[in-house]
Amino acid sequence: MSKNSDGNGPPLLQVVALGTGTKCLSESKRSGHGDAINDSHAEVVARRALVRWLLAHARLALTTEAGSPVLMLDKPQSNKLKLRAGVSLHFFASEMPCGDACVCEESRTGAKEVEASGNDAVVVVPPLQSKVDSGPQATHRARRKPGRGEPTLSMSCSDKIAKWLLLGFQGCLLTGLLAHPIEVETVTIVSPREDERDLDAARTAAERAFFGRTSSHRVAGGPALCTRVPQVRVVSRRQVLGGGEGGRGGGIFFGQGGRSKSGVSVNWSALHYFSDTATFGEVHEVTLSASGRRAGAVKRLRSGEVFNEKVVSTISRLRVARSFRQVLELGGGRFGNVEDFDVLAARGPYSELKRTFGGGYHDAWRQMRRAEGSIFSFWITKEEDFTVSQL
Repeated sequence: MSKNSDGNGPPLLQVVALGTGTKCLSESKRSGHGDAINDSHAEVVARRALVRWLLAHARLALTTEAGSPVLMLDKPQSNKLKLRAGVSLHFFASEMPCGDACVCEESRTGAKEVEASGNDAVVVVPPLQSKVDSGPQATHRARRKPGRGEPTLSMSCSDKIAKWLLLGFQGCLLTGLLAHPIEVETVTIVSPREDERDLDAARTAAERAFFGRTSSHRVAGGPALCTRVPQVRVVSRRQVLGGGEGGRGGGIFFGQGGRSKSGVSVNWSALHYFSDTATFGEVHEVTLSASGRRAGAVKRLRSGEVFNEKVVSTISRLRVARSFRQVLELGGGRFGNVEDFDVLAARGPYSELKRTFGGGYHDAWRQMRRAEGSIFSFWITKEEDFTVSQL
């Protein structure tokens, strides 16, 4: 986050949400209760940590005299929350997100192509049948993340970032709290390359992947909620380190040599509301990529065989829905009726909660998936038929 300091001096830069991780759950291991992190790639985890941070600031804005330094009520226009003047968000990734953004590189993208059967060209119509294609790497493709043996249902990070840039980083539920979607001003990605031509090619690929493939959704009257097209920067590790020697600089460390995928994922937020102590503070968690649940519990609990609150991450759909309900109640009706939420939470499914309280986002996403020629028509459908009655 960047916030101007009274118009004097440089802006204040602060990290507000962070995520690490390289794995996601296969189809059979996905939770039917919303209590697991299905996609533990760093970009996805970081966005979920941002949602947790936004929910904490929403509570601050509604319950404390000083309010939130980030969010304020948009009075008298929408009477919903909005970012304060001078506050902007910026997205940083320590390597190129998997999927279409990686096509210009020599290595594979790290994600499997999803395409219409028998179609090797750029997608021009929604597919009748999808398959995973391990053939030549073509641009403008929607891709899903690979799994070990059993396929996953998680779309690539390039595809997800393209979606967030159109609909907002706040997700569906939080759309009901906000006067405007949460947009980012810049996207900065670190590349292992040093040559300027390689960096320019990588930036071109990233721009194509993130908003070049989806420009038709931003036309007047289109479904996109966001109008901003962020500046994309691709920089070398040396530039991040300020030209210094070695692998460390500015608090960022780039390891040397080969790397292996980690079995854990770390998420962190600069602000979180701890309901058990009714206090605010920063929070970090470690989750296991193989289960999508918090580390430190016996296998029976972290595998999901038995539901246990202690292993449910605060960035899971279940816990986000719970935090959303609390903010809904604090809003006194300005964001929606909490009784309606409770009825839907008990009856299910979760998708109905999103449709009711995040209607603008839900409807726009539905339009984008149905649009002719849209890469989102290839989005793999996941059932969200669980209830959040654990609330």
